[in-house]
Amino acid sequence: MSMTRKNIFIGSVIGAVIILTMAAIVLSKILLPSPLKIGVIDLARVVKDQQDHYIALKTGPDKDLKEIQEKAQKIINDTSQKLNQLDTWLPQQCGCLVLNKTAVIALPPAAAKVKVLDLTPIAIDYINGK
Repeated sequence: MSMTRKNIFIGSVIGAVIILTMAAIVLSKILLPSPLKIGVIDLARVVKDQQDHYIALKTGPDKDLKEIQEKAQKIINDTSQKLNQLDTWLPQQCGCLVLNKTAVIALPPAAAKVKVLDLTPIAIDYINGK
């Protein structure tokens, strides 16, 4: 091979390596999933928040028993309905797997790419209609 042919060959090999490397990078971004996101919700805290609303209603200055009972029943019905909807609403909001916070005690070091989001405040706002 002459020197010119060697240079062309080496240039072609280097160009092919660069193109293959770029293709591998692009494909890895497209084909490999992004880090897993896990959303956790502290259901005990959500229920406690609703209990606090209920107790405040029962111990408030309003003495009209019928009105208190109607408001209390509305809190119970709304909370029950919205708690049932949380299992579909929360994953849509965060785009993640949603677990009860008590189910996630700790993640192993190998799970460094797992992002854990606390969705409890979002759930409380949702149930309270905010």
